Amino acid sequence: VEHYVVVISWVFDEHVKESWNYTVSGTLKVSNLTAGMVYEVAVWAHTNDGDSPTALFRKQTQGTRPAQPSLKARPLNQTAVECNWTGPQAEVRLKVHFTALSN
Repeated sequence: VEHYVVVISWVFDEHVKESWNYTVSGTLKVSNLTAGMVYEVAVWAHTNDGDSPTALFRKQTQGTRPAQPSLKARPLNQTAVECNWTGPQAEVRLKVHFTALSN
């Protein structure tokens, strides 16, 4: 195995699907995930002989999704607006380990 290709995707809202792509040769630690979100992970190995079949799985992070941020806007003049927002901070992690198997 030269490396693994990992694609992590999720649906942010009903109209937008987003994804992150990684090339990994060991352990991948993904951070900045949203609590309570379902993530789909696709993984395949890349070798000199070609790519392996793709492994797919879904994982929901623990916790509940954060509330919508509170946005306050105040006009400063005709061309400027001051925006402030606050929202809960949460740390969510999804840890995936890859181990090369030999026959």
